[in-house]
Amino acid sequence: MPSLRLLSVICLALLSAGGLAGADLPTPQQVYDRAMGNGALKNSTGEQFTWNAAFRAHSFHEGWVATGRTDPAWLEMAQRYFDWCLERGVSDDPDGFPGTIGADIGTTIDKADTVADTVVGDANMAWPLLEFAEAVRSDAALRERFGARADAYIALATRMCWEKWNRRGCYQQDSLGWGSYRTYDKAIAKADRARWVPRTEVISDNLNKHYKAGMVFLHLWRLTGKDEYRDRVRAIFGRAKAMFRLLPDEDRLVWNFWMPHRSYDMAGTSPRSWVAVHPDRPGYQAFEAGAFLAVYDAGLVFDRQDIERIVRTNRWMIANGMQSADGTSKAGTVWDDLSSLDPEIRRAAGSKDPLHAAYLDALVAQRKGYDRLHASEAAALVTRVPVQPGRRIGAALAIPEVVELANDDRIRLLARIYEAGSLEIDLVSADGGTVLGRLHQEQADPKQGVYVCPRWDGTNPATGRKDAGSYLVRWTLNGESRTWPVAVVQGVARPKAAGIAAIEPGARLAYDFESAPDARWELRGGATPAEGEKSQGARALRVAHAQSARLRFGAEDDLPVRISFAAFDGGARRGKKAALGQALCVQTADGNLFALRQVWRPYLNGDGEWCWMNNGENQWFSPHPAGIPRSQGWNRWTFDLSDPAAPAIACDGRRLEAKRLQPARFIPSSGGVALEFIGPADAGDQPLWIDEVVVELPAKP
Repeated sequence: MPSLRLLSVICLALLSAGGLAGADLPTPQQVYDRAMGNGALKNSTGEQFTWNAAFRAHSFHEGWVATGRTDPAWLEMAQRYFDWCLERGVSDDPDGFPGTIGADIGTTIDKADTVADTVVGDANMAWPLLEFAEAVRSDAALRERFGARADAYIALATRMCWEKWNRRGCYQQDSLGWGSYRTYDKAIAKADRARWVPRTEVISDNLNKHYKAGMVFLHLWRLTGKDEYRDRVRAIFGRAKAMFRLLPDEDRLVWNFWMPHRSYDMAGTSPRSWVAVHPDRPGYQAFEAGAFLAVYDAGLVFDRQDIERIVRTNRWMIANGMQSADGTSKAGTVWDDLSSLDPEIRRAAGSKDPLHAAYLDALVAQRKGYDRLHASEAAALVTRVPVQPGRRIGAALAIPEVVELANDDRIRLLARIYEAGSLEIDLVSADGGTVLGRLHQEQADPKQGVYVCPRWDGTNPATGRKDAGSYLVRWTLNGESRTWPVAVVQGVARPKAAGIAAIEPGARLAYDFESAPDARWELRGGATPAEGEKSQGARALRVAHAQSARLRFGAEDDLPVRISFAAFDGGARRGKKAALGQALCVQTADGNLFALRQVWRPYLNGDGEWCWMNNGENQWFSPHPAGIPRSQGWNRWTFDLSDPAAPAIACDGRRLEAKRLQPARFIPSSGGVALEFIGPADAGDQPLWIDEVVVELPAKP
């Protein structure tokens, strides 16, 4: 029987010659008609529009390759489709850059107050344009016919994906050389497209979005030869390699859907998004595996062992009933971009789309084993980082990776765990040969919280001093270890914000809001003292929907304070609907918010009882009944954290029972550094009103 590779060569020859196999392929016109037949192109905007546009955008390139790169009709129809998408989906931002501007993903334009472009939306649009440009530049006759349009596409992709996001400061590169993109802190007023509107939510993009941008820069490097694009690819995908999780039993790799990178990605001890393999959208990793292969073929970052391990992962998924890569769900799929490397994957890929099947066969015929397609092995720039085990520890990294002594920094040593056991965190010499001492140890249990995230101030356990230098932090759980590089440097002192010095023992802070609060208060989103509901006097602090207010009384260490205040419950009712309401929070030094909050769930009595939560437990996903009844109107609250052995929390004298404060690791037993009030989640609810705030730090005995 002929081999699969031989059959693929024969198939490709027939296609190139216009033989019988080619009769089953759609024409370029038919592919264009199918692409334009997507009704979502007509009623979506912004990033959502680009996902719909990209769904068929690469089909023209697949047809060009599948038919032997000889029929310019594929490029003609591609240009026609791309130009329509650009006309429909790209416009200018207030800063003069082009972008894929529209409603936020998941929001229709009629319900949006603001519009914006995104890194991934721009990349979705630019990537197929650059595939087109590479095809055009491969042949003199094509350059004559399509060269001007290809040049315009390159210029647009450069301005839209490179210059704009660099200028906005949304690309972040750390001291290790790893790069990532974060969301922009501005949106555009829908009613006035020339006006920026501030955004408070800044977070690193999902990893697939980084890799989409990386594919744009990979093509720009291939088209222009500019090292700046190559270096960006190495920074983005080098970070991917550093975060890989090796499953040594099968010698294969998995990787997470999102990973934190900078301080804005953390909500206390918990990341602000989801650190794991996606449980129900296998398409993310299918694309990412193909992106890793494309970078490998270009001679960057990955070596043959990396790609062999990724191939083994997909073969394992196929052999085990199409499980996800880490085996935690049934959301697996064939990573068909790997078809050219492995006959088993090619057989499993199949395709109801004959064009895509022919494209995969063309790739099979093109490749020689694991040889790189576009670079020699001798010229490859492989990123030399250890690929570390990740079955028990799903992530381990320092955020940020540098302690600046001039600023009395504390960095977070984040671990995401999958097993219970003793988690040990050690400081190790930079070469990994000497253990300098233990930084942290605790009995960890994913049932009690999947994240462990102590802070470290740079102290070397071996000397007791903050010694400048480079080190490794090593996390170990049940015999499995991961490391991450860290550095302690002198740094340059940053200006300190006014009003955040820690109060002294015996001090007392009191606020009645009859006058403007002092610099210790941070009022966000329009929260302000106002007339209306009041506990005493004429005014109280008004915290409405999408607003919050924070009183800072500590700095880097928890203080055993006694707190009291009056809070107005507007009487919101949601029945069994899942929702969140107003929250009364103590912030701890590690950044966690412990909250008494209105929470509605089908299994909770949110209309009649408060819950307690801690965002460090799992990003506000874990409400615990507090046993404290809700009472519409003014309530008197106390948070007495002066005794670490017995924190006392009460409303109108009704105390939160100690037995309800489980898991205990999320209770602010050592005190706090700030008091925070969060307004109602529903715009139609009564504002939260706060009055008569008192914070006392007992004098030392």
